Amino acid sequence: MPIYHRSIYNSIFIPLSVLSFARLFLLQLKITAFVAISLAHSFKAQARMYPYSCKWVSKVSPSAIIFFSSTNGNGSYYGYLYYNGRRLLNIYEGNYQGYGSHWWSSSVDNHVNTYQLIEFWGNSPVRALPSNKLTSQRVKLLLVGLGSSLYYGIEKSWRNDTELFRAAEGFWIPGSGCRHHR
Repeated sequence: MPIYHRSIYNSIFIPLSVLSFARLFLLQLKITAFVAISLAHSFKAQARMYPYSCKWVSKVSPSAIIFFSSTNGNGSYYGYLYYNGRRLLNIYEGNYQGYGSHWWSSSVDNHVNTYQLIEFWGNSPVRALPSNKLTSQRVKLLLVGLGSSLYYGIEKSWRNDTELFRAAEGFWIPGSGCRHHR
């Protein structure tokens, strides 16, 4: 006995066999499975890492270094903050694809505790200068919020190290081979 589906017009009855109902159900399952597999491959592709070597040295204290060792190939770079040879903090940096603002974070999840990274030429932010005013001066980077991230972070043993906090709040000089180096 066929199953009838009442249309929105209530005057037309459409026979819907159990077989066609089962086909629709299986098609919906296939689409759902395809979307789930596609998303899984998408997340897997985002987790792929490539080698990248870059070192930023604190202008205030050369014993404070940020070393980047990998990138995801899509504009995010992964590294660590070292002070006197001791690894203190994860550092991730990149830029937004729309406006192009630079960001940094100590969390892999870029939506948690994301701060601005400001690029300077001389004493002026790069975004404030016309391109014909960019000189051969070295680029300096300012990581907004790095000092407070260290101070309020999990590790409390370095809270009294004023040189570390001066370095964190000061400028960083990217080395050759870094994407910010000019």
